[in-house]
Amino acid sequence: MYINWKILFKGEKTALFGRRFRLRRWAFVLFFTFLFLCVRTIVLVGRFLDHIFFPGFRKVEIRKPVFIIAPPRSGTTFLQRLLCKDEENFTCLKFYQSIFPSVFFMRTASGLLNLDRRLGGLFSRPVKWFEKKCFGGWYGLHTMQLGSPEEDGGLLIYTLVNE
Repeated sequence: MYINWKILFKGEKTALFGRRFRLRRWAFVLFFTFLFLCVRTIVLVGRFLDHIFFPGFRKVEIRKPVFIIAPPRSGTTFLQRLLCKDEENFTCLKFYQSIFPSVFFMRTASGLLNLDRRLGGLFSRPVKWFEKKCFGGWYGLHTMQLGSPEEDGGLLIYTLVNE
């Protein structure tokens, strides 16, 4: 998976050495860099497992893709979510799929959702609490939930390429 290492190192250098030393800033930057690299490693493992468990993913034919391109705040999210409701003709990327873009993780999530339904929503309560804590400030503006349709911009976060 591609990553722009030049941008990563430039960001690290600026964040760590661009100002006077502060232990709190260093701890914050190094912690989130570590977290970023851990999640990225998990994604790489998932993508590796795709080739082992789901090798047919490379043969999937994409017919007549629809691209929604417009300036921000012009209704693109509304249009995308409207199209996603028509599951017979369209498919969409869910938020969790943009965080963990791997067939292995998508199938694992589907299995966990089925298990959750059988257990009466045992896992869904903590997930809803997590969503409210992490994304609650967005409610009313751009509602975000792990299982809801989301734009594909999140896929670029691992590359550190500007959108």
